[in-house]
Amino acid sequence: MDHRDCQALLHSETVVATGYTTDHLAILVDWIVANCVGISRLVNLNCHEGVGKPGLDGHSNGAEQIAVRARDCGMDVVYEGIRLTPSQIVRAAIDEGVHVVGLSILSGSLVSLVKDVIAKLDEKGAAGLPIVVGGIIPDEDASTLKEMGVVAVYTPKDFQLNDIMSDIVRLADAGAEAA
Repeated sequence: MDHRDCQALLHSETVVATGYTTDHLAILVDWIVANCVGISRLVNLNCHEGVGKPGLDGHSNGAEQIAVRARDCGMDVVYEGIRLTPSQIVRAAIDEGVHVVGLSILSGSLVSLVKDVIAKLDEKGAAGLPIVVGGIIPDEDASTLKEMGVVAVYTPKDFQLNDIMSDIVRLADAGAEAA
């Protein structure tokens, strides 16, 4: 199984439908880790993802699943917990030197919270930092977020964590090439 097979598996609807085994999944995770390590060499740092839960929402299950999978794929993860202000998220992102900011939101105020994070990143000179958002997000809000500069929006239909990890690695790689 080479990297093209891993990429095909990443983009398959379900692993069961492809006939791949858990051994193949282990190879897939190794492939993601190898890509993360390759990017780390480019930027001379480990892949670094910041995960934040802005607002009053206390449901952290999705954010924690993303943080754990990112860690298992070899990324350094900064997860500050729940009920953070946009200022706290931005301060952690800048202080820790993250390559990607992931926001998990299950709140009706998601657009204004993300807008505030983007504005604070701009104020701190980190306007180009990729931002991904996950949660229960209506399609119209997802479109609004992307117009504001969010590079990816994930909802429960995007349950393939390896796909998300691959996206984060690509975003870190794109940021490294742009720098």
